[in-house]
Amino acid sequence: PVAVSAGLVGFLLVYGVVRMDSAPTDAPTVKVALLQGNIDQGIKNNDRLNREVILERFWSLQDQAIDAGADVVVWPEASLPVNVNAKRKTMR
Repeated sequence: PVAVSAGLVGFLLVYGVVRMDSAPTDAPTVKVALLQGNIDQGIKNNDRLNREVILERFWSLQDQAIDAGADVVVWPEASLPVNVNAKRKTMR
């Protein structure tokens, strides 16, 4: 069993190297920007007071990313200083 497992791992490694070498080099590319606001936790904890500051930071970072040629801009999942569930109606 050990020899079979080692042989299978070796085969997969060789297959991966060969496959990567044969990948097309003229494929289209997408430039992605991931935003990191580095906002102090004290500011985040008072999001109602600092909502505009937080959003302005991310809008500025997004503008910089677009100016640098980003095709896609990804905001952090907790970047929006709003309770998105506050006005959600329950479905029953």
